[in-house]
Amino acid sequence: MLERALRTGELQTFQHIASDRDAVPFGDHAFDHGARAVAVAPLSSSDDVYGVFVVYALEPFTEAERTAIRSAAAASSHVLETIVARGQLEQQERTLRRYERLVETAGDGMYVLDEHGHFMTVNDALTEMTGYSREGLLGEHTSLVFDQDDIKAGEAKIRSLLSSGTGTDTLELSLETKTGDRIPCEAQVAVLVHDGEYLGSVAVIRDVTERKRSERKLREQNERLDAFARIVSHDLRNPLSVAQGYLDLLEETESLEHAENVRDGLDRMESIVEDVLAIARDGQWATDTEPVDLESVARDAWEYVSTADASLSIAETTAVEADRSRLLRLLENLFRNAVEHGSTSPASQAQREAVEDADAGLSIRIGLLESGGGTPTEPRGFFVEDDGTGLPENMRHELFDPSVSSSSDGLGIGLWVVREVATGHGWSVTAAESEAGGARFEFAFDAESNGRRYSNN
Repeated sequence: MLERALRTGELQTFQHIASDRDAVPFGDHAFDHGARAVAVAPLSSSDDVYGVFVVYALEPFTEAERTAIRSAAAASSHVLETIVARGQLEQQERTLRRYERLVETAGDGMYVLDEHGHFMTVNDALTEMTGYSREGLLGEHTSLVFDQDDIKAGEAKIRSLLSSGTGTDTLELSLETKTGDRIPCEAQVAVLVHDGEYLGSVAVIRDVTERKRSERKLREQNERLDAFARIVSHDLRNPLSVAQGYLDLLEETESLEHAENVRDGLDRMESIVEDVLAIARDGQWATDTEPVDLESVARDAWEYVSTADASLSIAETTAVEADRSRLLRLLENLFRNAVEHGSTSPASQAQREAVEDADAGLSIRIGLLESGGGTPTEPRGFFVEDDGTGLPENMRHELFDPSVSSSSDGLGIGLWVVREVATGHGWSVTAAESEAGGARFEFAFDAESNGRRYSNN
């Protein structure tokens, strides 16, 4: 009877229990207590079955009694359906509140957009990121915080998700705050679809400023390390060629008077290698600064460069706060660049003839940049210039790029080192033309360096 009532969904009655006690629920027990008839009605709704309603009677059921049992079962089914629906609703509400708490306490910004791109839901993290209140965002279009390019990229991502049926995807965009600042972000986007209809999208947006900064730092470090290989081979040429020259003299004269010069060249090579390793580790081009005399450093740098028939003159000197080893590198690269490129590659026939008529080697000069008031005792920097062929006009603005070179020897990497050393000290460097038509490099101290300068000798 129970199985038949549940299967058919109809009231089932058995009017004579005595004829077949096994056919009814608890037949023997019911008969011993005087029951002679039984009715079974299913308790169910259109979607669910909750159980059965069983009635035992002392006499066979009349039609009116069967109608009353059907009504009682229907009323009970409705009550059970209400209880179940209420339980499901409460469960859904508990789940919704749990998700709302998760959203509100999440560290990343979250938002829900309608199908037209308007904010329908935002969490506290997003209001903190943007600087807008919740009321200031709800109902507004995403163009309030995203530019048109990012909006188009987001729309394309949503179309891709809808066509592919995939759950989520990621895109990078820039969020504009209420104050006008821009924050690089990564958004995890999902679409909201019900019965095949697109209802909107939901996204989790994360501030990736630190990640971008780390990526940029890593990229700069990689570029720096890539340049170091060229720096080593470039800068080691100066002391190496000098040491080789003195070594040749030692072999020719068999005199040990040149051995010390060879040792100086090797010591300088070791110092350069140590410098490069230190810079590769900490990325700093000026670490241990102290007052150093410009002329003294220049004279030492001159000894480490193969200068051929070039000459060096120092108009005036001063003591500056600098890392002596790195300043030495700066001057070596300038001297070598002037000797190798300033006198061997005339820019014009007229310059070539002028150099030949003079019958003199390249002249390199160091002097001080006067302050704005023209007071020589308060220089604002120094310059290094020559009377060679000058700088290529079309390359003057790219000279300090390590990828730029005007010859197979690599002009660019040497001047890149010059720029890096100057920047590491807080100096600005500019390339210009000297009065004699050669190259001129000016190094201007910054405001902080001004307070660390010393009077000239």
